[in-house]
Amino acid sequence: VEYADLIFSRLFPQSSNNLKTSDLRFNKETMISKYALNFNVKINQKRLDFNLDTSVLIEQSLSFYNQNKHKIIIKPNSGSAASLGICVPRSEEGIKEYFRSKNSGFLKQGDFLLQELLDGKQYYINTASHKGSHLVSDIGLYSKEIDNVGTVKCLYDECLDIKNPIFPKLRSLAVKILESLGMENGLSHIEVIEVSNNKYALIEINPRIAGGSGFLNLMSNFKYGYDQIDAYISLIRSKPIKTQEPKSKFQRLVMIRNIIDSNALENLESKYKLKMMFDKNDPRSTAKYSDILGVMLLYSDSYEEITNDYKKI
Repeated sequence: VEYADLIFSRLFPQSSNNLKTSDLRFNKETMISKYALNFNVKINQKRLDFNLDTSVLIEQSLSFYNQNKHKIIIKPNSGSAASLGICVPRSEEGIKEYFRSKNSGFLKQGDFLLQELLDGKQYYINTASHKGSHLVSDIGLYSKEIDNVGTVKCLYDECLDIKNPIFPKLRSLAVKILESLGMENGLSHIEVIEVSNNKYALIEINPRIAGGSGFLNLMSNFKYGYDQIDAYISLIRSKPIKTQEPKSKFQRLVMIRNIIDSNALENLESKYKLKMMFDKNDPRSTAKYSDILGVMLLYSDSYEEITNDYKKI
């Protein structure tokens, strides 16, 4: 983030973010502390220097684990992608194994962040910003699970209907988050968790386009008729978002963790778009990207068709 902000400030100074606030959009401990101060939502957390001896990392994590009644999450403090390097330890042995294996983020090895584990629905909010003006392109709900060893896995994502009463609340919250963290220009992917009625804790903000190999924006286009890019262009041109006719009433973006039998796809009731990150016939490709082999967007005017097809997949 610091490098991107610096390069953009040199090339496009009128459309860049303040370099003094870059850390707020990169350092999870800092951004969450800032959010907690502004929105009165406190999260217990502790950052651990990566250069600490493994025994010290384990000792301090065990202490934090006991202080928070054995409900914590360990993650990279920065430089991560997807769920890489994230763990919800089930036991003290799980903590020891995590640090012995030197887990890290996808982009770089950095400090670790310990946080209390929060329960609640997790949402993502994709936005576009230009010269301090902001637009929310899409809002969605995550469906996740934690396996027996503490690995956090995203199962699927779904866009919220604009008529959902939560939609305007999260849209308003996203704008306040962007303003508080100095995000005046560019695209962002925000993640929050509902900790009580009308109260949300910030998980993180990623100052970039939505992930999922472009499928989150594709799902937004199918749902609303526009996506992050359309929102960004509208801000730059100071014109309303150019929309298309939505392709379907319901969508579900599914994370694929197994090689799919092509014959099984013929039995799906809903329409779909599939992107596999692994080609079993290409020796240069990898069979593992984090724990995801591909993404599939299911879409239909029948929610029952989508849920039935998800079970088949």
